[in-house]
Amino acid sequence: MRRVHARTTVAVRQTDWADYPDVIAKFILTARSRVGCLGRIEVMKLQTAGLAIFVLSLMGGCGEARVPMYPVAGKVVFSDGSPVRTGTVELESIDQQTTASGTIQNDGSFVLGTYESSDGAAAGRHRAIVVQMIINDGMIKHVKDHGDPVEPMFGSYDSSPLSVMVEAKEQNQIEIVVEKAARR
Repeated sequence: MRRVHARTTVAVRQTDWADYPDVIAKFILTARSRVGCLGRIEVMKLQTAGLAIFVLSLMGGCGEARVPMYPVAGKVVFSDGSPVRTGTVELESIDQQTTASGTIQNDGSFVLGTYESSDGAAAGRHRAIVVQMIINDGMIKHVKDHGDPVEPMFGSYDSSPLSVMVEAKEQNQIEIVVEKAARR
């Protein structure tokens, strides 16, 4: 003869976030009191699920608040005025611990983004770098002229003397001046 057990259901009403620990505790206690009907393994599964729901509900309201961003566009040029034609500009905020970056276009222009591709950078002083990765092994003729390479010291926060100030205004326009790398 086979025994069939009725399953117990606990109704969970729509509640605000502060009530979730109490609702989950009630759910677990009710399940625990019905151990004769559910079995020990099923109660453990319910307790684990309840704990997971509780943790997820806490995470739902916990997100880092985004630092306000201000649009930044500009140009990277060599000291002779010619544009840097390839690479990436990156700004590291000293105060806000955020990093904004943008791709350098063929005319030297760039637009910075932090959370999105063009939302800008945090207001305040920033350390700046200009990073290039040009691989030329001499074996393949390149169709695109990448222009002159930037002096490698501008590609690391440890050695770059560049700094930029971003203001809390509708549009920031900046110019970054770097040196050409010595030809070998």
